[in-house]
Amino acid sequence: MIPQNLLNKFTARAQQVMHELSKQESPTLVDFFLALHAQQGSLGSNFLKAQGIKSQHIGFLVQRAAMIPNRGAKTDLEEAIKRAMVTAARLNQQLVGTQHLLYGVLVQAKDMPVMQDFFKHCKKSLDAVIGSIEEVLHMGSQFSELYESALAGESLDFEEMDVYDDEGESESEAGHRGSRPQSFSAARKARRQSVLDRFGIELTALARKQLLDPLIGRDEELRRVIHILNRRTKSNPVLIGDPGVGKTAIANGLAYRIVRGDVPSLLADRRLYSLKMSSILSGTMFRGEFESKLEAILEEVKRERILLFIDELHTIIGAGAAQGSLDAANILKPALANGDIQVIGATTVDEYRGYIERDKALERRFQPIMVEEPDEVTTTLILQGLRKRYEQYHRLSIADEAIAAAVRLSARYIPDRFLPDKAIDLIDEAAARLRSAYTLSGEFRTLHELKDREQWLEEQKEQEIDKASYDRAFQLKKEEEAVRNAIKEIQSVIKIKEAATDITLTAQHIRDAVSGMTKIPVSQLSDDERVKLGDLEKRLSTYIVGQEEAIDTIARAVRRARVGLSTGNRPLGSYIFMGPSGVGKTELAKVLAREVFGRDTLIRLDMSEFSEPHTVARLLGAPAGYIGYGEGGQLTETIRRRPHSIVLFDEIEKGHPQIYNILLQILEDGMLTDAMGRAVSFKNSIIILTSNLGTQEFNEQAQIGFSKVGVDEAGEEILAAFDEIKQKALRRLKQIMKPELVNRIDEVIVFRPLTKKHISTIIKKELGSLIKRFNEEFKITLSIPSAAHTLLLSKCFKPQQGARTVRRVLRTLIEDPIARLLIDEQLKEGGSVRFRLGDEVLVPVVQRSVNQAKSEAVRSMNKKQAALKVAAV
Repeated sequence: MIPQNLLNKFTARAQQVMHELSKQESPTLVDFFLALHAQQGSLGSNFLKAQGIKSQHIGFLVQRAAMIPNRGAKTDLEEAIKRAMVTAARLNQQLVGTQHLLYGVLVQAKDMPVMQDFFKHCKKSLDAVIGSIEEVLHMGSQFSELYESALAGESLDFEEMDVYDDEGESESEAGHRGSRPQSFSAARKARRQSVLDRFGIELTALARKQLLDPLIGRDEELRRVIHILNRRTKSNPVLIGDPGVGKTAIANGLAYRIVRGDVPSLLADRRLYSLKMSSILSGTMFRGEFESKLEAILEEVKRERILLFIDELHTIIGAGAAQGSLDAANILKPALANGDIQVIGATTVDEYRGYIERDKALERRFQPIMVEEPDEVTTTLILQGLRKRYEQYHRLSIADEAIAAAVRLSARYIPDRFLPDKAIDLIDEAAARLRSAYTLSGEFRTLHELKDREQWLEEQKEQEIDKASYDRAFQLKKEEEAVRNAIKEIQSVIKIKEAATDITLTAQHIRDAVSGMTKIPVSQLSDDERVKLGDLEKRLSTYIVGQEEAIDTIARAVRRARVGLSTGNRPLGSYIFMGPSGVGKTELAKVLAREVFGRDTLIRLDMSEFSEPHTVARLLGAPAGYIGYGEGGQLTETIRRRPHSIVLFDEIEKGHPQIYNILLQILEDGMLTDAMGRAVSFKNSIIILTSNLGTQEFNEQAQIGFSKVGVDEAGEEILAAFDEIKQKALRRLKQIMKPELVNRIDEVIVFRPLTKKHISTIIKKELGSLIKRFNEEFKITLSIPSAAHTLLLSKCFKPQQGARTVRRVLRTLIEDPIARLLIDEQLKEGGSVRFRLGDEVLVPVVQRSVNQAKSEAVRSMNKKQAALKVAAV
């Protein structure tokens, strides 16, 4: 009937219809119509069924058609097929489907009395049926929704959707596959969904349903948005502000104002949509697809006078620009320039400067509105406005003190984020932590077991039905119903218990959440912490000997910080430790970090590594254009991860003078900006600078002491002149450091020289640690007589070197001899060594147990017997 090359342009169902017609000698339009109706599952057949064309009606048509002659049948068929092909081409559809053929047949049969009588018999108007199928063709509708709409007596309102036959082949687009709607409601939703509904969210619709969070404050910014939207030209506001300050909330607030009618008349009937650029970009693999989607969106926006909100406005720059095609920004520019559309944008300051400002043509289309971070009073009002929603979600009540604490603590302890976002997050996290503690674990465990049982029973029932064991299947069904009733009962119990649980979120819960999020101790003191802080001086003194003044100063600072009495805009404390070498300056910082702040909280920076100008950049990070840019600074990145730390600038005088400028910023504001422009807070850290300035004065006084009174009394001589030496050291410090830096230090602590009594105490501590270590690691018992203590003290006490000599002497007199014994196998695990006093040395004597002595005697006897045997041979 038609050439094969044209037949290939037909869908599989349409080809079958043409094949059935080719079997007849001289088919007519009625035969064509009957063949389409008989093609079960095709869109043409389903359309006729939806119009109420039933089998008994087809019988009437067959009888009437037999009475009329066949004149012009071939011409009518050709015209119908030609019309179908032209219609498919005009609608940009690659294949001719049964719906196109049916349309061609109906239009061609419009003037045929037999077809008119047939539709009258079916109580239908032929013109109305043709109009209906024209809607189907133009809207690309699916049959399932058409059928349901026809049954419901609704007018046909089809929108862009693919059409599929029973085999899943699209009759409107070649080669494309899809799935039918699973229900009538899904079909109706798909039918009524506009282009914007697929690629955006209608904020005004959500506002009507009270599904958006209310806007608290921001009256000035919202008024400015409304004023700009009412302008004749350049009526496109862009909200610019830091992340989390409430830019998106302003758009939500505008949606509420439109719904309430609290806007000028130009905006009263407008709808506000939030456009999702990711949805538009998804699936746009080929050139032109993105432009097609965006053009369709713009067409609908112009037609419906819709307001568009684009969050993260900078994402339109470059979006969809593949293989030289235009990006979203360049597609939007003409529409923005002509005033065809109105767009509300939102972006951060950095992204606006980095993307929007660079495109001057795009920038001039928008009117910027700066959205500043709200103050704590406004943030409190915002949280009070949101309180009800969070109470309903977490099923608890939120106290006023919790809101106040969330605002205050988030502002202080989360410096790298912005209000109100960080305060809202704090409330949300604290509520989640509290609600999790009230989980009904027993009831939920029972519920899960019942659901597992229900699933197992359902599977067993299906297996029994497959085996035709209907009695057993009936029993399983009854048991399944009983389980379902039990599930409903346990769900009711859970709901009642959760509603009856009276939970209140307090300030203490907020403090616990802050501690969990930042690792900074903010929560109330526990009994153990009270004891530790009360005895802090005593605990530190067990490790640091002879520095009571320094220990007392540091302990007072730690207690102030822990109970929250520190200023809040500077570090918890800043100190300079001065004094001779080996008196415990660095050791005190290490002990404080280990005993009070916790493990891994000491950030030690050896200033000898930062003596050159280019090395100072390592603290803040490499500047742009240099190797390592973006990796973060050695100091700033560590503090960002561990804000509650002790920062030790060891031997500060060895660092480059530029480091003093960095310290000035830290000590004044408690903040430091790294190479990437990020603000890093030092407000929860203790800053300690150690310095050996003044060591020369101590050494000179030591030399004087040696010449006057000898070594034994030299320490006391230095101690007596300590105040004078201290003043010299402080004058020396002010000569090296800038006065403005010294004045910002909380306290300069000059460590006292160690006397003979102090060294004696340190020797006892080190000996105790050494004996314990040998016993735990090697199971070796050490015994050192008291007389040896005098020898060790005489070798260790050197006022110029402090306590560092102690470890060196113990290594030489004790550890080295034991190492030799272990290598020679004279000392083994489980052995015992007793040191005796020799000539300026300690002589180790291995103590053997009775069993060891017997074993050695046996080995000696065996060796002698073996030697005798060898001699006899």
